[in-house]
Amino acid sequence: MPGSLERTARPTATQGVRVMLPLRISNATRILAESQDEYIALAIRDEVIGGINHMTSVWEPTPQELADLNAGGAVRLTILGTGHPPVMITTQPAPGADE
Repeated sequence: MPGSLERTARPTATQGVRVMLPLRISNATRILAESQDEYIALAIRDEVIGGINHMTSVWEPTPQELADLNAGGAVRLTILGTGHPPVMITTQPAPGADE
């Protein structure tokens, strides 16, 4: 469930790049990269499900990204570094849509 639409300023490395913006997830348990100016701070919620820790964040596509998706485009995931952790990408309803 998304939290506020609070956004952070984009770091220089992402200027001019179409990058989905993270939203502040409700009940966030920590903020990653909060003091690393080269990255966008990322609010996550830690949950243990079936004995496995899940770190969940919420992202909002820009209007152009949403248009790309509606036109048949795809979501692209980029992991920084050389090791690829297990990931899961899903969608969630818009705020108020599941009430």
